[in-house]
Amino acid sequence: MIGHQLSPTKSSPKILITCRAMQDAFPHYAPIAAELNWQLISPELGGRQSFAADELAHHLEGVQGAIVGDDPVNRLSLSRATELKAICKWGVGVDAVDRKELRKRKILFDHTPGMFGREVADVAFAYLVGLTRQLFAIDKEVRLGHWPKPRGYSLSDLTTVVIGFGDIGSSLTKLLTAANSHVRIVETSDHRRAAAQKAGLDVFDELMPAADGANTVLVACPLTQSTHHLVDLAIMRALDHPSFVVNVSRGEIVRQSALVQALKDHVLDGVAMDVFEEEPLPTGDFLLSAPNVILGSHNASNTVGAVKRASMQAITKLSRLLDQA
Repeated sequence: MIGHQLSPTKSSPKILITCRAMQDAFPHYAPIAAELNWQLISPELGGRQSFAADELAHHLEGVQGAIVGDDPVNRLSLSRATELKAICKWGVGVDAVDRKELRKRKILFDHTPGMFGREVADVAFAYLVGLTRQLFAIDKEVRLGHWPKPRGYSLSDLTTVVIGFGDIGSSLTKLLTAANSHVRIVETSDHRRAAAQKAGLDVFDELMPAADGANTVLVACPLTQSTHHLVDLAIMRALDHPSFVVNVSRGEIVRQSALVQALKDHVLDGVAMDVFEEEPLPTGDFLLSAPNVILGSHNASNTVGAVKRASMQAITKLSRLLDQA
């Protein structure tokens, strides 16, 4: 374990940092943590995205506050957290957090939404352009000494379905409409539906009618019980040629086995995935060798500015929670 200790006193609260982005950007927020008189504990992730529940349980023992990344916050991971008063989840997604268990243990909780919607939208848009113009495939061929001339597709000729009109989806829609792509929104939240309709967009509350005859499905919604495996083989088959799937949200929203089947059956013309059901992808996974697939590393939000904003917000919120505890 690597422990960062900043001007501690006997009353210094021990604060666990497991969010990898915060660990990598430690110099940006270390002075603020010093002013708060926090004793920071930052265990090595070893290149991984998050800790397993049993590992987190070990790290939470004896700490009063924590800023976590995509670690599972559940009964097992909290089993030894007898001194824990508050947790802040770095980022938007809270699907790995058992809030009922936190309430049961009287542990305060918050997260940091709205920090990097534009950054993730930029990556989703880049993925779509890369797929429609085969930019990544061209790059690989040129490096091999070839000079390919594949014919791509104009975004203005395509219909794109954006699932979710939150921070990411609304930012992504602005990019797509600027490219003259026809956009359909799938959203069940009343106020977000109203915002999408006010923007003059076609809005659906179910994915199938929106995907029917469209070319692209872009996943930008949270993972919930209703969105788990929402994008399945039936949805992929409903798309028109050329057909693409892009996921920058959570891997479990797209049924990965169906995605593989659709690629093998040539149902899809291209796929871009920044997130997966299992991260990192296991050795030998079909997606690793598929020629029409762009693979990311759950990294769409990772810019210098966005990480600094989210980290400072997480520190601010955790500090407030500890004051309330």
